[in-house]
Amino acid sequence: MQVCASFSRHGAGLARRSALRLALVLLAVPWFLLDTSAEPIPIRVASWNMGDLGERPGGKAAHAWDLLSSKADVVALQECPTPDTTLDQQEWYGVYEHSNAILSRWPIIQSGLVAANPAWPRDLPWADIQPPSGPAFRIYSVHLTFRRGGTPFLAQAREVETRRILIHAQGFDGPVVVAGDFNSIGWILGGQASEPAIRLLQLSGYTDALAAIGGRTHALLGRIDWIYTSGLHSTEPILGDYAGSDHRWLLANLSPSNGDPVQVPTSASNNGVALLAVTALGLLCIVIWWTWRARSGSQPGAS
Repeated sequence: MQVCASFSRHGAGLARRSALRLALVLLAVPWFLLDTSAEPIPIRVASWNMGDLGERPGGKAAHAWDLLSSKADVVALQECPTPDTTLDQQEWYGVYEHSNAILSRWPIIQSGLVAANPAWPRDLPWADIQPPSGPAFRIYSVHLTFRRGGTPFLAQAREVETRRILIHAQGFDGPVVVAGDFNSIGWILGGQASEPAIRLLQLSGYTDALAAIGGRTHALLGRIDWIYTSGLHSTEPILGDYAGSDHRWLLANLSPSNGDPVQVPTSASNNGVALLAVTALGLLCIVIWWTWRARSGSQPGAS
């Protein structure tokens, strides 16, 4: 009888321990069911020289944001003389300098100006922007010199301005976007990718975000507006319409090109019911184990 009681107590203890192990396993299962994969979130950057658009109610910047905010998260604008007071009335962060602007739906960490040309005033705004996840990136709103002393053939001056922008960008440890009106008219007013400023960008490791589609950005001068990037690759670029300006707007969906795209966990809602069921079963096993242990412990002779 004592042997049977001993076996009985041993069996009960083994059953209790097995129940506890099962409960712990069931509680651990939800962590393995969670979908921890991540998807890239594109940084949607637009650029637009608003040129001949003329004034608009609320200012040019408000008009650009109304047009592009459904498509872009960050907008680089040129020829956009909008006062800073506009920012108080709109849901964006912004940087302005003379006729250039950078608008962002995401916080601007810091910003400033690049003195792009030492020979004459040419201050261009830049901004470090923090997207909802992933690293911050820097963007420059570029408008290089078009005409000086009556001539537009100032390729060397535009190269100097581009070089000063790139030197400034070397002080930032992260992806960089250089977007705007480069006035790259070449020597035949055709919009030349071979202009020294554009070649310098390419030699410095920057890539054309709209290379896949190309096209004229100005009806007369050809391809003079660009979005160049470093540390980013472009998908689904868009060459927009003129929308009243003499320049088309540009749009690029950008993601880090180093294999580490901007990421957030995907929704686990598809596993929600299963997670709740398994968690509830695990808790139930613990309750049964605890009740069983309490009852066994209260019986005479139980160990």
